[in-house]
Amino acid sequence: LTEIGLGSAVIGGGLSDELSQATFSVGLKGVRAEDVSAVERLVAETLEKIEAEGVEESAVEASLNSMEFQLREFNTGSFPRGLSFMLGAMSAWIYDRDPLAALRFEEPLRELKEDLAAGKPVFTDMIRKLLLENEHRVTVEMVPDTELEKEQVAEEEARLAAIKGDMSAGDIDQIIDQTKKLQEVQAAHDSAEDLATIPALSIADLPKDGTELPNEVSTTQGVTVLRHEVPSNGIIYADVGLDLTQLPAADVPLVNLFARCLLETGTATEDEVALSRRIGSPPRGGGG
Repeated sequence: LTEIGLGSAVIGGGLSDELSQATFSVGLKGVRAEDVSAVERLVAETLEKIEAEGVEESAVEASLNSMEFQLREFNTGSFPRGLSFMLGAMSAWIYDRDPLAALRFEEPLRELKEDLAAGKPVFTDMIRKLLLENEHRVTVEMVPDTELEKEQVAEEEARLAAIKGDMSAGDIDQIIDQTKKLQEVQAAHDSAEDLATIPALSIADLPKDGTELPNEVSTTQGVTVLRHEVPSNGIIYADVGLDLTQLPAADVPLVNLFARCLLETGTATEDEVALSRRIGSPPRGGGG
């Protein structure tokens, strides 16, 4: 889609299973009106090619490993993890499905791995059945309206003018008075009594001692290795620290750019796609 030159960027979001019936969408933005049918044909032809030739093993391996990592880590950032579990359960529960099914990934993941290991054409069969042979599809063409905002503003102004025209002088004064009182209430500070009702932690509630992680120090091939045995849901986090004290200060601002280039520009033997797949694949050789 990006190489064909019919649009400026890929859109669509791919698979969405948040509704009662899952959907798959893909397309381009910045498409000329006369190229819409060409984009539609390209999507269909690309799916047919993938179904006929199969999905590259490296792509499946990298995607499966990355998905398993995300499921096991379940990193919600600053968002409460318990609330994330609840929302995950609700996505199935509201459609009378098992609310815990969306949270139990071990068994489905094991079955998928077994099917792939047995050589079953899992993804090509799904592409053929759910996409190519599925007649429940639609092509949506969204065209920007340069006059829409003006029309909405004019409609809103006309509506408000009509409302005001039906009001008496007393009604208008009442609204002005109510607005003034609302602004005063919004600007007023909460009382000490109201503030005291908000749950809060005091210094006494915080532990005086920091959390101590188990720490094992060893040396491997002249390199100091620190190991911390902590519950991580089967994930090994390996951080490699490099000594940059010899780097000139003028080059320090370039380190982040250099790090991005290492991940995003490929190598002498691999393009950026092949490299990203290798990064996303399970580690080989020296450990899990």
